[in-house]
Amino acid sequence: MENSGAISLYNLLLKINPDVAKNYQWDRWVKKVAGSGFNVPEPPKNEKREYFLRLEKEQKERNKIAYDRLHQ
Repeated sequence: MENSGAISLYNLLLKINPDVAKNYQWDRWVKKVAGSGFNVPEPPKNEKREYFLRLEKEQKERNKIAYDRLHQ
């Protein structure tokens, strides 16, 4: 099979503007269309850990606010 010279959108964005490529990577990962079998790699593990910690913290804050409203 010959190389057609085509590159994925992620690789094109990576060459043109790495910040946009990173945002694209995160958008695809959140939608569960990144990683093995897709043309966009998963974000690094340490960044995913920070993402989940931030989500957990936000959820705890929302729960605390809801609890305080119910028990005032």
